[in-house]
Order: sequence, then structure tokens, then C-alpha cells
Amino acid sequence: MDRVSLEQMLDQGVSLEEIGKRFGLHESTVSYWVKKHGLEAAFRNKHAAKGGLRQDDLEQMIEAGRTIAELAQATQRSKATVRYWMRRYGLRTVNTRGRRASKQVRYAKEAGRVELTMICPKHGETQFVIDGRGGPVGEADRNQRQGRSALARYAKSGGTEVRAALL
Repeated sequence: MDRVSLEQMLDQGVSLEEIGKRFGLHESTVSYWVKKHGLEAAFRNKHAAKGGLRQDDLEQMIEAGRTIAELAQATQRSKATVRYWMRRYGLRTVNTRGRRASKQVRYAKEAGRVELTMICPKHGETQFVIDGRGGPVGEADRNQRQGRSALARYAKSGGTEVRAALL
């Protein structure tokens, strides 16, 4: 490949892949000629390896309550890269640590109770049952959920008389 045409296309911002297509060459061959002529590829800095993220930097930002999107912006990396390094260091943001159960629910669990009375924002004072995941589910919400799931099950099976009874 001649230096002049290669340099001209690189100055126009044409990628190595596009140059390869125009000349019928693989992009790695174009890269070889770029290096051989002492030129630099367009977008070279954008795609260059930026290195890893330091654990102590991530820990400080997480303790400050930053989200993954904010961490990515602060470190000038993608959210996927931030997630990778957080997984590698065993770190979690405040939002992914999970909700803490209320004191009432914790006391009920410690006492071995599976039911308790609490104030539901939707239904007022109601009986709650601690579900299999350890969280409270209101009686009215549970009945509503069970009704919807039964309706969906019977709708899929084509049970028209049962579906009508549920409505």
C-alpha cells in the first residue's frame, strides 16, 4: 500500500476496516502498513486499552453512594467495564445490596412467626405473611396475585368455564 493514499484516508477519519474493504485487504494487513509507514490509525485513542480500575478508587466512590452509571462517567469507562471490575473485587453498589427488612418483619422472623399485622399503603391495616424469600406479602396482594396467576394458567390451557368463574 502506498503511503500517500493511506495517509490521505487516515486524515479523513476512515477506519482501518473501511480502508481494508476499499483495497480488498484485511484490516490487520492495513494496520501492518500503517505501522510500517509510521502513521497512526483514526480513532486509535478511542479504542486503546485504558487499563484496569483500582479497587480503592471504586470503594471510595461506592461508599459515596454513586451508581454504576456515575462510576462509569467518573472513570471514563463503560458501565460493563465498571461492572466487570466490581465483580472482580467483590464490590456492590448501595442499590444492589438489597433492601433491609423492617424491624417488625425482622422481629417476626426471629420469633418464628409467619404472619403479622402491618399497615399496607394500598389496603390499610392488614395481615401480612412472610413469603419464601423472607419478605412480607399482604393478604389482599397475595390473593390478587394468586387470582391473576390462576387466570393466566387457565387461559393458556383453554379452560373457558373456569376462566369465566374467576372473572
